[in-house]
Amino acid sequence: MCRGGSGGLAHRVQLSDRRLHVWLTARGLHPAKSLTLGALDVASGYIRHVVRGLLDGDGSIYTRRQRPTRRLAPDYWYERIWTYFASASLAHVMWLGPQLEAEFGVQPWLERTVRRGRPFYRLRLGKRDSLQLLGMIYADASWPALARKRQKWVTYMEVLRSAEGGI
Repeated sequence: MCRGGSGGLAHRVQLSDRRLHVWLTARGLHPAKSLTLGALDVASGYIRHVVRGLLDGDGSIYTRRQRPTRRLAPDYWYERIWTYFASASLAHVMWLGPQLEAEFGVQPWLERTVRRGRPFYRLRLGKRDSLQLLGMIYADASWPALARKRQKWVTYMEVLRSAEGGI
């Protein structure tokens, strides 16, 4: 264990298997991946698992309960959700966007900002597309996933189902 960037404890894994390194780099994973990652060579049928891993590693699920028309309808609450995939590599997000469209039928939009003097990119999905994508990548609870992100999805769906009118 070591200290993470925010001062908390973090786990660190270091592998030193040359064959594994060659295999990973042949599939597009390289050192300093957030800057150099491009298209990934994903075998047919595994894209949903790769997308779940990308979301776990460099993505986020953002939820918020909001009252958009407070004056006109003070008792109306709206459950918002956005899904983001982040990368400093334009080549990677330019590969990922069409993969999400083709495999999941969603239409992410690209956001560009600058962080620490470098361009930074996010693919953003709104509510409808987030519901579709997350429903597919978290369809089976036995699939490996980062527990806190899966729980965010599960909690959001529970709130939606319990809300008047449902989903």
